[in-house]
Amino acid sequence: DHDVFGLRVDTDGSGGNPENDPWFQPDTTLHHLGKALNAYKVPFVVLPPAVIKGVAPVVLGCRAEVRHLRTGKTCVCVVGDVGPTKKLGELSVAAAKRLGIPSSPDHGGEDEMVIEYKIWPGIAAVVDGVTYNLQRYAG
Repeated sequence: DHDVFGLRVDTDGSGGNPENDPWFQPDTTLHHLGKALNAYKVPFVVLPPAVIKGVAPVVLGCRAEVRHLRTGKTCVCVVGDVGPTKKLGELSVAAAKRLGIPSSPDHGGEDEMVIEYKIWPGIAAVVDGVTYNLQRYAG
C-alpha cells in the first residue's frame, strides 16, 4: 500500500482538483504572496508534523531537495505542507513530474522507498527564481 510506504503524490493547494483526488484540500500550510501553493506548478515536499515542529530552525518554507535513488534525477523544492503524522513521503505533482515519477494522485507515486529527502532548516527555498518565506508552524 503506497499510502503507508513509499511516496504519495499530493495535489493540494490553489491549483484546484482536476484529477478528482478524494484527499484533495484547497489549502497548503505554506502560503506564498497570500495564496496556497499550487501542486501542479510548485515543486514542494510534504513533511510530518514531528519534523516541522521538532527541527530547529524553521522548516516550513525551507529549501529541500529530493533525489530518485534509481534514476539519479533531483529536484529542488520548498517544504510546503504538513502531512500525516506517520507518513514521510509526499511530493507535489510538479515535483513528481520533475523526478519522472507517475504524477497521478490515485495511481502515481512510488511503492518502494527510492526517494531521498534533504532539507535545509532555516534556509529559505529558492525554486524557479521564486524565494519563499520561512514560516513558523502553529499546528
